[in-house]
Amino acid sequence: MTEQWRKLDRRLEWDASALSTNDICYYYYDHTEGGYSQSRANQLVFNLKKPLTRQGKSDWHYKIEAIEAFAENLASLMVRVQKSPLSISLIAMPTSKNRQSDDYDDRIVQVVKQASDQTGIPWLDCFETLADTQPVHLGGTRSATAIRNNLALNDSAERLANYDACVLVDDVLTSGSHFIACKELLKSTYPHLQVVGAFWAKHRTSQWAYGTTDEF
Repeated sequence: MTEQWRKLDRRLEWDASALSTNDICYYYYDHTEGGYSQSRANQLVFNLKKPLTRQGKSDWHYKIEAIEAFAENLASLMVRVQKSPLSISLIAMPTSKNRQSDDYDDRIVQVVKQASDQTGIPWLDCFETLADTQPVHLGGTRSATAIRNNLALNDSAERLANYDACVLVDDVLTSGSHFIACKELLKSTYPHLQVVGAFWAKHRTSQWAYGTTDEF
């Protein structure tokens, strides 16, 4: 299938179990089980998630290139979004690590910043992870409530009062629990805000029907 941004259809794709038919999420690649050698998408996500312990090593450039590729793909989506009359901001989804942690990885912040530079759409890094947790792919919680209780908004979120909508950006959509946690936290303070998700890849545990390319 040609690589393109697709809108998730929750009625057809049951593996994103935390999402409802009212949630609007877009994804670019299909991420599958079986490791980085299974597909280009798996390889790109693997490179994007390279741990900070690889910094300075011979393979670190693959992470940098993956960040740049994600940003370029995201910018292509946001060019479409710019046709909307809504005022929109890009927002980096929070990681499983506190900003002060030695393991904190700002890869998604780098992605949204680069996409913002390419499109002129403003970006925010407004979430704070209160305590380090395990990433979902390493057995971390999929409870949206537990995730939300470990998040807070920092002062930069006040700028959201000036926007109609925001796009939450992350690398992989699995169950959708992190998206729901972030969306609920934003809506609790800014109920007017339309919250949309944009993910570089959607993890597929089985073959579901593909979504559409509808715009929002």
